[in-house]
Amino acid sequence: MPSIADIEQAVAPRVGPFSILTADPQTPTSGTPSFAIIPSLQSSIDQDLVTNLYLLRRGVLGDGTPTPAPIPAYDRIRSVYSVDTASGRLSPDRPWQTSPYPFEQFEVHHLNPDQELLPAIQAGLRRCFFEDRVQLPPGYYYEFDVTALLPYILDVSQIRRCQVGPWPSGWPGWWRGPLDLPFQAYGDCGHIWLRISGSVYWGPFWGGVLLTTHRNHFGWVNGMDQPGGPTLDTDMLDCDLDWAASAAHVEAWRSSSARLMAAAATGLQDTQQEAAAELQRQGYLHRLPVYDLHQFDRMELWSLGGGNYADATYRGARMVVNS
Repeated sequence: MPSIADIEQAVAPRVGPFSILTADPQTPTSGTPSFAIIPSLQSSIDQDLVTNLYLLRRGVLGDGTPTPAPIPAYDRIRSVYSVDTASGRLSPDRPWQTSPYPFEQFEVHHLNPDQELLPAIQAGLRRCFFEDRVQLPPGYYYEFDVTALLPYILDVSQIRRCQVGPWPSGWPGWWRGPLDLPFQAYGDCGHIWLRISGSVYWGPFWGGVLLTTHRNHFGWVNGMDQPGGPTLDTDMLDCDLDWAASAAHVEAWRSSSARLMAAAATGLQDTQQEAAAELQRQGYLHRLPVYDLHQFDRMELWSLGGGNYADATYRGARMVVNS
């Protein structure tokens, strides 16, 4: 389960120059509000590798532990104004209000982490889907509003399978379930509705209804529903890191194409076509199962049993199978 910070660090080198810097741990204070001492930038060569790039403070030390106090939001992002390679002194474009801590970790980014990189990651997570099974409670089901029950269901293609569950008591013993139900999904006023069709059984589904759905990783954060998506560095996503990073890379090409074209022109970053090919490869690796949808027109009869009968009665119905 990668965090947002993990995904950002995976995407950053794909979209432009990126490096992780650590402040000097030896001095009592590694800097003042106007500069930080970065040993890795010390050199006898007057090189310019980080000037004008975005400088990010996440509030962690070089070993991954938190800083003695959280970094205020107004100190989170700066741009690198200059670097003195003789001393490793890095100056931001404007002073911080909180001085850098000894051994504090900095990140240097090509895209603005909050205004460009994070939105691309959020959009990329909407491209990454996983299979989710939801059991609805026992009751009468014929036609119902799925979106009212599951707010993340906003398209008919997200409902992949509909089944009836076994009796909660385990009786009768011959019915092991779950059994597939014929269904039809359709939209109405922005909501997705489900019609369970074709059964001559009029009783309740004592085993409930099992829905197999596809939903994107944007709304599943820290192991729970979060409609607003991930926003914090520490938010955890149950998504493969490379898949999320490749999707975010493609979205960055959509939203910040001028910035990425400049970086790709050097030959050090992937082109738009190479980014798209990688996302396609990841899509093949993480593709979801496809189930057949069985539908019946209203004049045909087919008894599912609804959980009351051992065998289903087929009355010459014409079955339509859509993959």
